[in-house]
Amino acid sequence: MLSLPQEPPHTSMTETPDPPGLPVFHFSTEAVAPPDRLEVWRGLVGPAFEVRPEDEAPVAAEASHWRLGPLDLMTLRASPMRFDRPARRDGADHYSLMLFHDGSWSGDFGGMRGEGTPSAARVLDLAAPFASRSGEVRFTSLSLPRDLLDGLPPPPAAGWHGVQPDGALGTLFRDHLLALRRALPAVTAAEAPFLARATAELLAAALSPGRERLERARAPAEAALLHRARRLMRARLHEPQFRPEALALALGLSRSSLYRLFALLGGVAAELQRLRLERAHALLGDPAAPRRVSAVAFACGFAGEAQFSRAFRRAYGCAPREVLAERGGAAATATPEPVGAYRAWRGRHSDASRLRARAG
Repeated sequence: MLSLPQEPPHTSMTETPDPPGLPVFHFSTEAVAPPDRLEVWRGLVGPAFEVRPEDEAPVAAEASHWRLGPLDLMTLRASPMRFDRPARRDGADHYSLMLFHDGSWSGDFGGMRGEGTPSAARVLDLAAPFASRSGEVRFTSLSLPRDLLDGLPPPPAAGWHGVQPDGALGTLFRDHLLALRRALPAVTAAEAPFLARATAELLAAALSPGRERLERARAPAEAALLHRARRLMRARLHEPQFRPEALALALGLSRSSLYRLFALLGGVAAELQRLRLERAHALLGDPAAPRRVSAVAFACGFAGEAQFSRAFRRAYGCAPREVLAERGGAAATATPEPVGAYRAWRGRHSDASRLRARAG
């Protein structure tokens, strides 16, 4: 996680469809007329911060915002400017963990000064005053519920505002957060709760280390490692010769550790077969994918069409050609205006709307 995550596409606004991936919103000022950029940028971040450019140049900024269960993760790049937040500006009752990638930054956390250096992370209490100024900067921000940190023993005398997660566990958490950011485009909604729990527990262990908390972090950390392993498997499904040994090498695990990781899923080979069949099923139903069963089989790492067809029928109870026959069209999506679209997106994925969805 020492390399910077891939930047979002250079468009004024793009919103990806919610299923099956995570809700995400991308924004860039590049496609906005220079005289209008500051107004649009203030409209997007105004609910949380007061922003003022540090020079006369047109504002340049881009951001991506993901919903990860109860957590929010945002990546941001901005030209030199000030970010200020009076105490309880909007009634927000959250913490934000800011991880800096590069650029110069300095801040005042209610009287405590702090500097932002590459790979440094600081906790920001959104209920407390905050003022900062920066040169061109890039960072990742993780927003999390207040009760996650307020329940940690022992809290600092001045609270968590401005605190840095240091030491080996702090490094582990920062590595995890950057790895999570790189993986987000491939994360599904079903995987989000496990990753959110892993992230929260690792942060808690980094801020308040102890044997009990380390034990609590072990399970979600293994869940995050399992997610990474499955992501690597998906990237190499097309290779018929891809074996558990190659996966163990890529993850830095021994073979026995890898097998223990996949024990509850029936083993490494069984999970690799399941993922290949899952990919094949998706390709068979995709109007833009090949229409020949043999082409789909080879694209998913199967040695031949007969082997693929037998495995597919065992898994889905039908032949691959039956799925081919049911292909449908793909629907187009519209692109609305940036500020209104972002507010509507946040409203649809707010805590209240998610609670209503679960209740329904």
